[in-house]
Amino acid sequence: MKKLKISHNDDTCISCGACVTICPEKWQFKEINGELKVINHDKDFIPIESDLSNKAVEAEKACPVNAIGTKIEEES
Repeated sequence: MKKLKISHNDDTCISCGACVTICPEKWQFKEINGELKVINHDKDFIPIESDLSNKAVEAEKACPVNAIGTKIEEES
């Protein structure tokens, strides 16, 4: 079954919150060592053509530092 694979590069992320605003089901803020960091939670694969996959792609496009990646592939 084809699903959307999501990646999030913590080193590149600047915690601007664009992804949190667009898709809070997938990304949230968490305080780590006194700093707000964006955390990518839940599964890496989500169903294609779902509302959640559409929001994840929108979040990828909105990320100003390209810390989010999406790719369609077979779930193993």
